[in-house]
Amino acid sequence: MSGQDVCFDFQNYHLYIPYAFLHGRLAWDIIPAGALHTFFNPLLDVPSYLLFTSLSSWPRTVGFLMGGYYGLFLFALWKCAALLLPGDSRAAKITRLFAFCLAGSGLAAVGQVGRFTNEIQTAWLGVCACWFLLKSACGGKRGNLYWAVFIAAFTAGLKYTAGPAAVGVCLGGAYVLVRGKSPWRAYVYAALAAAAGFLLADGYFLYTKWVELGSPLFPYFNHIFKSPYFAPESLPNGFATPRGVKEWLFLPFLRWNFPVLEYRLDIRLILGLVSFWVLAGWRIFVKKAVFSVQEAVGMCLFAGTYGAWVLLFGNMRYAVCLEAFSAWLFALALKRFMPLRAAAVVLVVVWSGLMLIPPATWHRHPFVEKTMVFSADVPVPDDAFVLIAGHLSFLVPFLNPQARYAGGVWFSPEKLHAPAAEVKRFNWLQPADYQHRFAPRIKSEIVRHPGPVYILAPVSQWMWKDELWADYGVRVVPSAEDCRFFTVSPDVLYDGFVLCKAQKAS
Repeated sequence: MSGQDVCFDFQNYHLYIPYAFLHGRLAWDIIPAGALHTFFNPLLDVPSYLLFTSLSSWPRTVGFLMGGYYGLFLFALWKCAALLLPGDSRAAKITRLFAFCLAGSGLAAVGQVGRFTNEIQTAWLGVCACWFLLKSACGGKRGNLYWAVFIAAFTAGLKYTAGPAAVGVCLGGAYVLVRGKSPWRAYVYAALAAAAGFLLADGYFLYTKWVELGSPLFPYFNHIFKSPYFAPESLPNGFATPRGVKEWLFLPFLRWNFPVLEYRLDIRLILGLVSFWVLAGWRIFVKKAVFSVQEAVGMCLFAGTYGAWVLLFGNMRYAVCLEAFSAWLFALALKRFMPLRAAAVVLVVVWSGLMLIPPATWHRHPFVEKTMVFSADVPVPDDAFVLIAGHLSFLVPFLNPQARYAGGVWFSPEKLHAPAAEVKRFNWLQPADYQHRFAPRIKSEIVRHPGPVYILAPVSQWMWKDELWADYGVRVVPSAEDCRFFTVSPDVLYDGFVLCKAQKAS
């Protein structure tokens, strides 16, 4: 209904990295998706890529199936709600139902249904881990706890943005072990389960990056690993992380109506933060105050996830699980401090009020006849070397697989002698993300390449400037017979693309 996903990450890497993984191109092409994203774990993207390509003539079917992950997420949420808020009375059922509705209808969750960002998939797995954790906490079976930390760590290995939820689950698991007076072996088994989950998901890719690039976490933490392919510094996480004590303490309050959607935070996070401090104050200052098992686990899930999320990310897209944990904690706090009927009424009113807020407008494109439509044929010879500028690796799976592709070209304002604001639409990432050192390797490969060299770029006034390609030893041949202009659907980032022959500077 909302249309086809055309977000930046979709065009930048979510189609290319599963394509490269399935076709053995990870060591053949050279950073077509840039140094930051080319080396991300591709496993989560494989199902999406297969749907996108195998059902290309049925784009609405692809959107429907991609939306199915949200259904799995809601199923896991409901199973958790049954353990967090048990009871057979009408008030208990209403409380459970609307706590579930509140948890599953957050800004990050609803806004990413059917998208290629994988946050719904990781949230589903994260909530599944919570389900096993709650089963262990409420039923006493330690095996469920091991499954909980295994699934949480496995999910974090698939995509590091799931790390905060994994911290929350592990903190909750530690509470369950302490509460049950478990032997030291149980802690060892839990740690082994977490390590096994993470390595199963990401071990191969960590090893490959260590061998090929000199850093298992490339390009992050390069001040420690010192890979020769990136600047020897700690790569900043972005602009959403808090700055100053005020933001650290009150971030959800400051961004609930932020104009930039990526940094806007759901009101549920405010409810969760207030509920956490109210419950913590009650436990500290009221004599004989004792948490129920559900309250204690809810506190751990929220505290661990919120702390890691605000430290590492602070943005909206990665807060799907945090929205759910906030809603759970809010429901538990209401149940603690007021009669169950009153708690049910408050939940109904709060959820209904939040549903009146217009949904966020994400990058979507109206469905067309195919998932990917080119306005013209783009002839790339079998023996070509194609140098890519901009964030458009999503085109590579639909071009000649017999050619070789390289990327990472940056529209540097200093190099092009242009105002930064004018080239901003071509440089979506922060400047530090472009400080890779692959240019000499790409230039060396171009020099040795016996076949023709091409340049693929968004249409812009700067792509004709030799300064843009100087680091790679090539320049554009701007003639009508040597350039092919075209557009694709879906695309909302650029005004079309051009494939031109290039000349080697030497």
